[in-house]
Amino acid sequence: MNYKILILMSTNLIFAIGYSMLEILFPLEANKKGTSESTIGIIFSSISVPNIILIPLVPFLSQKSGKKILFTISIIILITSTILFAFAPLFNNKSHFELFSFFCRFSQGIGFSIAQTMIYSFAVSLSEKKEEINSYMGLMELSWSIGQALGPFYASFIYNYFNFQIPFFILGIFTIISFCFYYKIDMKNSSDDISGFDFVKIIFGNLKIFLTFIALIIAMACDLFFEPILENYLMKKYNFSTFLISIYFDIPVVTFFLGIYLINPFIEKYGTKFQISIGLFLMSISLLIIAPINILPQNYIITAIGFTLLGFFEAPTIIPTMEDFLISLKECNKYSEEYCTDLASAFFTFSCSLGATLGPIIGAYYTEKKGFDYSCIVLSMFCLFWFFIFGIGLFDFIVLDFKNRNNKDYHVIIEEKNEKSNLSESNLIL
Repeated sequence: MNYKILILMSTNLIFAIGYSMLEILFPLEANKKGTSESTIGIIFSSISVPNIILIPLVPFLSQKSGKKILFTISIIILITSTILFAFAPLFNNKSHFELFSFFCRFSQGIGFSIAQTMIYSFAVSLSEKKEEINSYMGLMELSWSIGQALGPFYASFIYNYFNFQIPFFILGIFTIISFCFYYKIDMKNSSDDISGFDFVKIIFGNLKIFLTFIALIIAMACDLFFEPILENYLMKKYNFSTFLISIYFDIPVVTFFLGIYLINPFIEKYGTKFQISIGLFLMSISLLIIAPINILPQNYIITAIGFTLLGFFEAPTIIPTMEDFLISLKECNKYSEEYCTDLASAFFTFSCSLGATLGPIIGAYYTEKKGFDYSCIVLSMFCLFWFFIFGIGLFDFIVLDFKNRNNKDYHVIIEEKNEKSNLSESNLIL
């Protein structure tokens, strides 16, 4: 295995631990201060707000300022904000606690949005053929899944034996260590004539990319909607301990990893659109089981089965989207390979961030108003609706040209583009 992908995976794992450990730590401290569930959801998801603002500009900024400089700045912001979060419980006033927590989480989002977008771009740029794109994306998501699984265990263990502050200090040290290895990675810039508005123009000007973009937003919202509310739900309904709650958080993370290697290899031959479509449909079923609907007994085993299936079926929905973005960008025949990679990474991280923002807010809102079961049903309907639009609707056959599109992979399109370019240069010489 390329040692460079291992560097990227280790950093992604540390990011995931930092993201997921707050699932356990923050609600515990927030409940002591009397913070409402909806406020917890807003603060928790505020990490994704800077992503929505900054990620569209990352491809442009990375080419103009230089990737190493931009990446260094993002890591400094991320480390500083993570360590500052450790001091949030020192604020006895509830309003001050909430405001400071929001500031820290928002600042984390600034560093996180730039750093992770560039990490995924680095990972895809290392690939040399179609299989490697899916493999590297699988490895990156694997490292994220492991980090998410470790985060709650790590946080609950350190919290029980030490205090709230120590997990943040340890994570900051490991982030610094991982960053030191990054200068081993080549960070190439493109020579394209680019604009800061390219991201927005392509999203709303390319229907293929737009439909994949929305599908990924829905998938990520369903993946993360329960993070600020699951702990209280399990405590009230089943009287679970913190340790058992951390296991429930980890169930979809572990099964997501299994789905990458057990489901995707069998259906990837049918193309990216088929994988995403069937994934959305199966996620909608999983959410109904989590709810659970009235025909199922309401017990913790059924809830665990629902979370198991949700993680399992997220894999065919999320993993193929990067390749799908790359295919659509290369079909435009406008940008260099380096810039296409940066744009595809930005589309991927932006849609994930938007889903991560909307998911906890929707989950917290409907849980507070109608209950946890109702929020599961609402998100299930989103999945089912977009399955019909994206998967089996008229767009599939009339606009998207399903069969022709999936007969070509990303690197075949690159080769065809290069052949045409070489032929044109030969004709000019003659």
